[in-house]
Amino acid sequence: MFARGLEAMQRRTGYIDTPPVAGHNRVDPVVVDVAAKHFPPRTGVLTVEDGTDLDATARAIRAARAETTRPSLIAVRNHIGYGSPKQETAAAHGEPLGAEDVKATKERLGWPLEPTFFVPGNATTHFLKAVAKDKALEREWHIVLQEYAEKYPDLARQYEQVTNGELPTGWDSSTQVASSTEAEKLPAM
Repeated sequence: MFARGLEAMQRRTGYIDTPPVAGHNRVDPVVVDVAAKHFPPRTGVLTVEDGTDLDATARAIRAARAETTRPSLIAVRNHIGYGSPKQETAAAHGEPLGAEDVKATKERLGWPLEPTFFVPGNATTHFLKAVAKDKALEREWHIVLQEYAEKYPDLARQYEQVTNGELPTGWDSSTQVASSTEAEKLPAM
């Protein structure tokens, strides 16, 4: 079992967006090496320099899937507020664009100005396929979970409790309660 778990971990692929770090007004040219800072040294890091380059992203995904001896992390460098007049500014990250900026962004990207909220047809098709696939995966998950619950009912109840954010029955039975006099002696927070 341990070997299977280890093998599964070795084949994991993570994705992280690594835009330039937003400063006060403009984005600083320095990009934080998130992979080196937050992930184990043996993680294979693949970098996609331009998040709009779908071919480069696809190559990185294929390379990560081909890696079988260690986990992979695909670090994709994107632009905050891509295409908008606020691109690479702190405002692109923390403020709405507004009607004029939305219009300018659509013009820069070659998108139609109407409808106001536009989703390209190929994006809709792609997401609908993903929804169907995810529903099938969720059905499979529920079957596995049911089999687990039949085999390990106590652990399954504990799992359900944790995922529902519930505390175990009697968790507070050994909690000491301070009297109001004792509470007054505690330092103010």
